[in-house]
Amino acid sequence: MKLIIAALLVLFNISTLRATNYYLSDKGNDRNTGTSKTTPWQSLANLAMQDLIKSGDSIFFERGSVFIGTLSVTESSIYVGAYGLGKKPIIKGSIKIVNWELFKNNIWKSYCKECSKEPANVFIGGNPQPLGRYPNQGYFAISNVAANRQSFTDKTISATDYFWNQSEVVVRSSRWTIDKLPVNSFRNNTFTYSQPPSYPLEKGFGYFIQKHLATLDQSGEWFFNSDTKELFLYMDEGLRPGNNIEISFYELGLEIVTTHDVTIDGLAFMNHQSGCLVKNSLNIIVRNIEQFNSGKNGFEIIDCENPVVENSLIADSNNNGVEWLNNSGGTFICNEILRTGLIPGQGANGNGSYIALNITANKISIDTTLFQSNKIDSTGYSGIDFRTGHTFIKNNHISNFCLTKDDGGGIYTWENNQLGKLIEGNHISNGRGSGEGILNFNQRFASGIYIDDRSSNVDIYNNTISHCATAGIYLHNARMISVRENNISANGFTVSNKEKAQLYIRLDKHGKYGEKKELELTVSNNNLIALHENSHCIYLSADENQDLEQLGTFSKNQFSGHILNQAIAKSYHKTDPCLAPEIYTLDQWQRISMLEKGSTFTITHNTAYNNASKNLISNSSMTKDVSGWIIWPEKQRLKQDRITSAENPSLNVIIDSLNTEALVYHGGFSVGKEKLYRLSFTAWSHVPMLLEFVPLMANSPWRALSDYICFPVSSKRQSFIYYFQTNENSVKARVNFKSDQSFWIDDVSLYEIIEKNKSDLPL
Repeated sequence: MKLIIAALLVLFNISTLRATNYYLSDKGNDRNTGTSKTTPWQSLANLAMQDLIKSGDSIFFERGSVFIGTLSVTESSIYVGAYGLGKKPIIKGSIKIVNWELFKNNIWKSYCKECSKEPANVFIGGNPQPLGRYPNQGYFAISNVAANRQSFTDKTISATDYFWNQSEVVVRSSRWTIDKLPVNSFRNNTFTYSQPPSYPLEKGFGYFIQKHLATLDQSGEWFFNSDTKELFLYMDEGLRPGNNIEISFYELGLEIVTTHDVTIDGLAFMNHQSGCLVKNSLNIIVRNIEQFNSGKNGFEIIDCENPVVENSLIADSNNNGVEWLNNSGGTFICNEILRTGLIPGQGANGNGSYIALNITANKISIDTTLFQSNKIDSTGYSGIDFRTGHTFIKNNHISNFCLTKDDGGGIYTWENNQLGKLIEGNHISNGRGSGEGILNFNQRFASGIYIDDRSSNVDIYNNTISHCATAGIYLHNARMISVRENNISANGFTVSNKEKAQLYIRLDKHGKYGEKKELELTVSNNNLIALHENSHCIYLSADENQDLEQLGTFSKNQFSGHILNQAIAKSYHKTDPCLAPEIYTLDQWQRISMLEKGSTFTITHNTAYNNASKNLISNSSMTKDVSGWIIWPEKQRLKQDRITSAENPSLNVIIDSLNTEALVYHGGFSVGKEKLYRLSFTAWSHVPMLLEFVPLMANSPWRALSDYICFPVSSKRQSFIYYFQTNENSVKARVNFKSDQSFWIDDVSLYEIIEKNKSDLPL
């Protein structure tokens, strides 16, 4: 054995002695030997032509230098790093565009003979410029969609027939998908395209137009005509293009394919059509690199064994930050992924796009992969999307996600029933959601940790989650999930969403596990803080009541809220859609469900809102009389009742048995479009009933100013709180209650409110 080891050491030393260092500098010369710092090569093109480089060699790029093109590594056992002082050496994929001439008005053009395809980005002074689009912000609304899914109509757009031919429409095909559809024909206000969207388009959903000369009307906007190879650029009046305009040209910054034992250390890559690619390779280490302005994915690691990416920065990718596909084992540690997929229409179509870290596999891996201590900030869709087993996601900081699309999460998985999935110690905040191009702009769907359809076997442990639009943790048609020792607070802030909580559990027809009823959830030792009065600690939602009868084990959780009945809410999809949820205090839920043994509830006095007005209901408590309150039909009766509540008189709404329903309302105030309001009242009745509420115009055309909602009223006096946003201005508005049973109502208040910190709690 000693002889074998000695022989190996000799071979290693011989190999080391034969290894050669090669140097590159942008001040070098390709006729140099390249083997010393004083005789460096100059270009990547020359490096690619060399057949001198062998296994064991090293390649060094001078710090402060800039190299144009692609770094392609074809040999194994190679080290690539930097030498000298200064900033990281840059591998740049953009080239300058010169010879500009005025086309018309403020639009300039240049012919790009070398361009075989449309550039992904255009840069002025190193800064990416916007692709021309119409309108410049937001979306138009679709009026009608053809049955064959090959066209849609916008009755409001003003353009002659064929004007938008050969453009591209960017459509919001669902909350979680954005598609780019080439326009074959525009006629009679109808866009026709041959490529179908990811999902059938819906009336009222949004679209905008890009890749057309007519979209250029703002400084820096550009359009590339692939047929003529001409680049068009809009400049402000009096300005002309300088010599600092570049386009992304080279496809890849780094290319490593079918090699092993390669280390890339301390380089920067920027402005490529795609980004960096590592494929079909073993033991590749990428560390201390920077990747900027990728036209597609920032970094792609595909079909590799034990890849390592550490201490690196991936920023400003048009589609995904990192694509991690079909790898066995490996680590992704202490990296930053910033500003991913923030521009609608610049990412890929359909699912799996605008994601910071996308982890997928076409095979089941038994090797554990670790994603730890990364910072992910400002992402168009989900922060981390993983569809693999034996995946550990630990101690990452994820913030500001679902900014371009929504119905996603800080950490998200779907149809993932593989074993060995751990989500531990992550800090997740500000899942904002995106309502642009959606029917209800004010609805936002984003959760901190989102375990979606038919997923199972996930351990969610010791995470801190706050300020997400829908929920801190959302379990949607998921089974065998452990939720332990998490700190979850201030989630469910979006006013227009009806179902929201710190922990949200939903079952529906899209993902049921056959006839199996047991969810086998374990929820214990979590701290659940409902900072918003209209959110809950736990929200349960299902088609039928029996779907929620076998949840699993819930124990030793710490609940907090403004009022006791913020502990648990429960609703059923097959009932009246305006129905408010059944609400329980922790004590009530413990008695009914036999769950939450050892759990406690604490009243918190923190609030996310301040009043911005006086009480808009002038006769709120009916202390003197019932003035201001009106009932319809008029033959129904209102009276001040001092019998049922001697200390505080109430309004008794009396409906006789000959009438099926009656309205009672109070007006005399105005509301503003998209302003936020807080309604509160107490109510009770002799028999269980539903009390319908809507803010309504007080005169013709009597339109509803927000959604309808129904409150379940019982014989026990209960307090109700409801937040809403108005969808239009109304000088004369009213609160409108409808019932088919007599009831009592008291302490009615309506305040316009504002958030204490809008940057932390966006609507």
